[in-house]
Amino acid sequence: MAKSHSRAMSIDLFGHQLTVRSDNDPARVKEIVAFVNQRLESIQGTSKRAPTDKIALLCALNIAEELFSEREKRRALRERVTTDSKKLMQVVDQLEAVEAKGSAR
Repeated sequence: MAKSHSRAMSIDLFGHQLTVRSDNDPARVKEIVAFVNQRLESIQGTSKRAPTDKIALLCALNIAEELFSEREKRRALRERVTTDSKKLMQVVDQLEAVEAKGSAR
């Protein structure tokens, strides 16, 4: 069994210092934290009087909505690739059949 390379990291999330454990590369964690901070700041900019907890909840909902949307796009793409692959395999099978008939002559 592979050992986990989980490490503790200090992050600053919307002005709050947190220590998190992650298996991700520190640069990846930094990128994720920057993304979330940008989203939080964006929501704060449109809701200047909203308390931090409500800003965090709105941010979570926005990110969750994007996640669900991307999952649906991925599902649709996977479906399309499967359908197109089946069609291509039918064409290949037909071409092989035509070629086999031509070789038999």
